[in-house]
Amino acid sequence: MGLPSFKLGTVIRFLVVTVGLGALGSGVWDWLLKPSLTGISRLLLNVTTFGIKTFKDSLYQEIARGLHEQASISMVTLLYSVLPGFILGFVVSRWRHRLRRGTASPSPPPRWLIEAFAGVLVVVAITLLIQGNQLFYINRAVAHSSQLFAITAPYISEESRLTYRSKFAQIASSEDYAALDRELVAVCRAKALKCPSFSIW
Repeated sequence: MGLPSFKLGTVIRFLVVTVGLGALGSGVWDWLLKPSLTGISRLLLNVTTFGIKTFKDSLYQEIARGLHEQASISMVTLLYSVLPGFILGFVVSRWRHRLRRGTASPSPPPRWLIEAFAGVLVVVAITLLIQGNQLFYINRAVAHSSQLFAITAPYISEESRLTYRSKFAQIASSEDYAALDRELVAVCRAKALKCPSFSIW
C-alpha cells in the first residue's frame, strides 16, 4: 500500500523546508559568517603571536611543510590532556548522586583539587582555540598555494614548476609567502586564468 496522501504531503513539505533552510544557512555562512570568522581569525592570530615576528614566521615555516599530520597529532594530544577534567567531572557528579541517595560521605572532594582541574581545563580550552585557529590559517594558506600550483602548471615549464615548489618549501616568513603568491598570481593574470583570492596575514 502507498503512503496516505496527507503523510506524503507532510514528508514533501518537510523536505522542501529542510532544503530551503539548508540553502539559507549556506548563504548566510558564505555572505555573513565566513567573512566575519576570517576577520576574527586574523585578530586572534595577531593577539596570540603578540606581534612578535618570530612567532608569525614559525606559522609560515609550518605552511612550507605543506599538509601533514601535525594537526591530527596536536588535536589528539590536546584531547588526552582534557580527559583528566572529564574524569573529575564524572567523579564529582557520581559523588553528588550518591550524596542525594545518602550512600556517600557528606564531605566533598578537596576544593583545591577541583580548582586545579578547572584551571587545567581553562588552559587547555584556550590552547585548543589558539592552535585550532593557527591550524585553520595554515591549512587555508597551503590549500591556496596548491590551487595556484594546479592552475598555473599547464602554462609554465617543468623547470618553473620545480622552482616554484622549491620556493614554497623554503618559505620562512610572511614576506616569502607573499612574494611567491605574487609570482603565481602574475602568471594567472598573464595567461588570463581564473585566480583565487586569499587574504595573506
